[in-house]
Amino acid sequence: MELTTWTIYQGKDLKNIENKVITQGEFPFLLLRPDLNKGNEVLGLAIIDDYVASAVMDLVNRPLGAKELTEIFKDKMGLVNTKNIQDYKLKDENISQKPIQAQNIKTLMETYNILIKEKPITFNTEDYDTDQKVKDKQNVFLELNFQNMPTHQLINAINSGMTDFYKRLNELREPTLTEHERQEKMLQMNGLETNLIFFFEQTLKRMDEIIAQQDKRIKELEATTKQPNIQDEPNKNEN
Repeated sequence: MELTTWTIYQGKDLKNIENKVITQGEFPFLLLRPDLNKGNEVLGLAIIDDYVASAVMDLVNRPLGAKELTEIFKDKMGLVNTKNIQDYKLKDENISQKPIQAQNIKTLMETYNILIKEKPITFNTEDYDTDQKVKDKQNVFLELNFQNMPTHQLINAINSGMTDFYKRLNELREPTLTEHERQEKMLQMNGLETNLIFFFEQTLKRMDEIIAQQDKRIKELEATTKQPNIQDEPNKNEN
């Protein structure tokens, strides 16, 4: 089956990274990319809204603001098994034939700290149907263009990553974990730790650049506001 990123499909049973179902039943599902750890899983955002049809049409046809997008998707980011993915149709229209509106892609990337390529990518699910295939496959979906990434997005990504890091750290302390589960969680922790270090380095560089720019600006302002010290000499008229 061929799927395309940034495209709305019909999904079923949204799960979190711990494989627990957080939303049961069927729903429109904005596909982001294949899962980077497990086969037959795709990451995306579920639309759980009172006006689903209207939300879907807006996403496809017109640019929405960050507030509107968070009202549509809320915190419903998770994984769906590829066997539970099919085309999403409204009446006679197949919504899955084209990605959502380009501006909405950009806004979602900033709002949800989504680090995947802005340009939609079509892939075959058979290339990602086992854990080994996923590990062997080159990651063509990740986008880390730090030069164009806003500073607040870098900081938000770190905050989100740290929250996830401490959550996983606490999970490792659970005495009920099997050795296999502990090893799996350690691997995930190592990958997350590497990403966090990389983001910290990039953020520090950005901070240094901002400080240098501010210092330069302050010196320029001081140079333009500084007035020459001119003293009038007293009149020396002799009577």
